[in-house]
Amino acid sequence: MTGLSAPQFYLMHFMPYPDVVPNRPQGQWVDIPNTHFDAKVGYKLYKEYIDELVLGDKLGFDGLVVNEHHATFYSLMPSCQLIASALAVLTQRAKICVMGTPIGLTYPHRLAEEYAMLDVMSGGRLECAFPLGTGMEYWVNPLSPATARERFREGMDILMQAWTQPGPSRYDGDFYQYKYLNCFPLPYQKPHPKIYIVGSGTEDTVNYAAERGYGYSQVFTPIPAQLKSFENYRSVAARHNQPTDSESIIISAMVFVAESEAKAIEEGRDHILFYFKNLLKTDSHLNSPPGYLPVERLRKRLESGATELDVTWEGLTTVYRTALGTPDHVAERIAFWCEQAQSSKIILHLHVGDMPHWKAVKNITLFAEEVIPRVRKLMSPSIQVAAVQLEDSMISFTKHDITVDGIRVQVLEAGEGEPLVFLHGAGTTSGFQDLLPLAQGRRLIIPIHPGFGASDDDPGVNSVLDYAVHYAALFDELKLSAPVDLVGHSLGGWIASLFTVFNQHRVRRLALACPAGLRVKEHPTADMFTIRAEHVPSRIVSSPEALARIPAVSLTNELKIARYREMTSLARIMWERNYEPKLARWLAHIKVPTLVLWGDKDQIIPVEQANFWSKRLPSVEVALFEGAGHLLFFEAPEAVARAKAFFTEGEIGRRHSA
Repeated sequence: MTGLSAPQFYLMHFMPYPDVVPNRPQGQWVDIPNTHFDAKVGYKLYKEYIDELVLGDKLGFDGLVVNEHHATFYSLMPSCQLIASALAVLTQRAKICVMGTPIGLTYPHRLAEEYAMLDVMSGGRLECAFPLGTGMEYWVNPLSPATARERFREGMDILMQAWTQPGPSRYDGDFYQYKYLNCFPLPYQKPHPKIYIVGSGTEDTVNYAAERGYGYSQVFTPIPAQLKSFENYRSVAARHNQPTDSESIIISAMVFVAESEAKAIEEGRDHILFYFKNLLKTDSHLNSPPGYLPVERLRKRLESGATELDVTWEGLTTVYRTALGTPDHVAERIAFWCEQAQSSKIILHLHVGDMPHWKAVKNITLFAEEVIPRVRKLMSPSIQVAAVQLEDSMISFTKHDITVDGIRVQVLEAGEGEPLVFLHGAGTTSGFQDLLPLAQGRRLIIPIHPGFGASDDDPGVNSVLDYAVHYAALFDELKLSAPVDLVGHSLGGWIASLFTVFNQHRVRRLALACPAGLRVKEHPTADMFTIRAEHVPSRIVSSPEALARIPAVSLTNELKIARYREMTSLARIMWERNYEPKLARWLAHIKVPTLVLWGDKDQIIPVEQANFWSKRLPSVEVALFEGAGHLLFFEAPEAVARAKAFFTEGEIGRRHSA
């Protein structure tokens, strides 16, 4: 996939019953007494909720989404087809996405008929998203959750046969047998409406969607887990020769728009918290009936400790797509999320929780009139952030080992052309994919320091200067005889600056990204050894969006050992002091053009240190990046673009840019 198509905005409604029963640890599902339902209240709610969806059609939303749940205050839609049929008559242009009836909890032929009927009634506007159904649905249904996945797949086979094979036909399965499978009417769209599979990240569900050529959507799981699933989905689809594009993935967000950020928080936050604390909440007993989850999935969930939802505002906004603010702010977040997931189809939850009708109408209207045009402009191909990355999607890393002074060292390479060497910081677990734009037209070389990643330990390295000596030998081994362009990040910046001091004939231009090594008493570098592993991600990036992009990993024994080994290597050179006393004086000897890049929200090496580097380097430019943290190239793609431009521009004088 090389780019995003025009964004599509789908308005979704849960249709909740907000008069919840308080103080129920198991939430508002399954065993909630139905005597709490007031039909007069329900009548009013149905009318308001349908009016809100119809308004979305009139205001220009591309699609409307309804879903299905049973025996719960969470949703008043035990049959999404009934609401969809009303929308087919009351709306004119928007797609109608049923998201959807669990096909294993009904007769598949009947669902094929009803969905085909909806497609014909709406003139071909139906889209179908099929969930397995939450675990809670199986408590109020006589079918065993232990066979849910098998029934689901057999039901999908029946539906596809009913829609695509001339009828009548015969079907003989493990759960269903049809003497005459004969769908009438057939769908309006040929061969059938667009199909998505809805899941929560279970590997077999992701693989199933990809192998069959269906789209995929993942709901109410943290963003990093979703991104991993999306990556797996595209990989599996490619192996099965199933084409994918930016419409193959659906993402969703909860949004409230207002004239100011303060107003948006005042009017919207409590309703979102109500949704998570009261409506979505359930317990593990109801959520995971016996047999519903694969054993391995349950084991991973338990081992990860992810059994309780963090319903603090900070917790929710860190791991879920939630935006409250002005039209500009909301539009920027949505454009970012679409680019991040490589998705052009986004579902918006604009009526959330116990939000009153008037407020939902205001939110829907503001979003349609103020946010949608801004997102379309932001995602115009001519100004997408992705355009900065040029054609890096066609480039990938290769790995090989070399021996330097008897030590095996792993080297990553990408691209072809003049060499550009990158020296990494004090960790390798975040990867280097964000540097691939540097390989456009260049031979990008990333050697892994001894004692880090897949490189062997070197007991002879006891100082940063030892690393600089090591890299002189590595340059010889790689036959880098002509002056090269050199980039160093953090610890790598410290190493790169020392290397350049003593090997200026080997460096053409030098770029240092938030480099370590200087002692600045007023703005000291953080002590990495005192930061607990679980707190590192929130210290190395500044924004919730960037934090969400950091891959979600469980601290397995293998990962703990790998991190411990890298911290041991770091301790050998930095435990006693995290600076070089002589570096400030040595920097004056660097004569090559130098670019210093820094994020103004760096929590590891404060941005104030940039001024100290600037004063000591003879030929320097300083570029600051607003809102970026220590993991600069990961959080600010424009920093990568600036470094790339620096290596191609002419001689620089002493100037500063922000």
